[in-house]
Amino acid sequence: MRLAAVAVFTAMVWASGASAAGRCSGVPPYLSSAVSSLPPEKAKTVREALRAVVAKQSADCATLSTLRGEMSALLTAPKFDRAAYVSKISAIQQLKAKNMTALNETFAEQVEKLSVEERKSLDAAMRAGKARKKDDAATPAAAADKAPPAAVKH
Repeated sequence: MRLAAVAVFTAMVWASGASAAGRCSGVPPYLSSAVSSLPPEKAKTVREALRAVVAKQSADCATLSTLRGEMSALLTAPKFDRAAYVSKISAIQQLKAKNMTALNETFAEQVEKLSVEERKSLDAAMRAGKARKKDDAATPAAAADKAPPAAVKH
């Protein structure tokens, strides 16, 4: 049972962006794409605000990379330290949550300045992007590319 819990934790962290480039490479694509549905000048303003938040998070990207390396070392150590491993995962999740909260708050500040019609357009674009993402994930090749490594049974 413990091994199953470890596998679940690992899969959650892996799926949430296991590479340092994951969340640290800029504004999430679904959001950037949705912003494109706005009038050009407003889209530019929103993008600039979001990019400013991402730029402030660059130090956190290095920290995430370090934490993930430490998590990997714990996972592959001769003697598995469950408490240390779970603590490392928790630290990763907290840092990612902090960064996503900052991005979401900035996005909300920008959206607040839009008209109801612009917000409706943005909502439709976000829904379409999520639907596309689900369709992409449903294809066998996409699912294989995004699947976490198989858990080893002992």
